[in-house]
Amino acid sequence: YIAQAFINYPLEFGVWYYRLPSQKTGRVISITGKEFMTVTGDGVNTIEQLLRSNFRYQKQLETIRRREPETLRTVLPKGTNYLVEPIGNHCRGTKFINCNHLITPELTRNFDTLTNTMNGFYLGRFDLKVATTADLTTAEHLKIMEVNGATSEIGHIYDPTYPVLAVYRDLFAVLRIQYEVGKANHKNGTPYTPARQLIRSIYTHLKR
Repeated sequence: YIAQAFINYPLEFGVWYYRLPSQKTGRVISITGKEFMTVTGDGVNTIEQLLRSNFRYQKQLETIRRREPETLRTVLPKGTNYLVEPIGNHCRGTKFINCNHLITPELTRNFDTLTNTMNGFYLGRFDLKVATTADLTTAEHLKIMEVNGATSEIGHIYDPTYPVLAVYRDLFAVLRIQYEVGKANHKNGTPYTPARQLIRSIYTHLKR
C-alpha cells in the first residue's frame, strides 16, 4: 500500500524535464494535460448511454459496471457534468492533451531548483496537480504525485491531433537526450550495464 495526502486540485499535468549531469540548468520539453473521463447529462440518457456515445469511453464500460453498476443507470440533469474516472491514465479513459504552450522560463527554473536537490536525477516526468495553469509558473498551488525516471514517456505525443511525423521527431529527440545523459554519467564514473545483465533484465520484464 502507498499512503499519500489527497490532492483535490482540478488540473493534472505530466512535465518532462532533463538536464545534463555537468549543468545546473535544464529544459522542460513536454507538458501533457489530462482530460478525464467526464460526461454531461441531457436529462434523458443514462450515464451508460452517454458513455456508449464516446468511442474512448465505451472501452471502460465493463470496468465501471463491475465497480459501480448503479452509476451507469443514473440519468443526470441537463448540463450536469459527472466525473466518471478521476485517475488520469490511458487505461482509465483519460485523453492526453499537448500543452507544450505552457512551457515558460519560470516553469523551467522551478524544476531546475527542484532537481538540483535530487541527487542523481537528470531526466524524467513529474506527474503533478495544480489549482490553475498559472500555478505551473508560480508553484503556489502545485503538488507532485509521482516522479518517473529514464523509462518515462513524453505524454504530449498521445494527443489525437498531434502529427505523426512530429511524434517520431520528439521520440528520437528523447532517445538522444537519454544517450547524452548516459554518456555523461559514464564519464563521471557510472559503469555501463553489461550486455548479459541487460538481456536478463529485458527477459525478466517480458515474462511478467
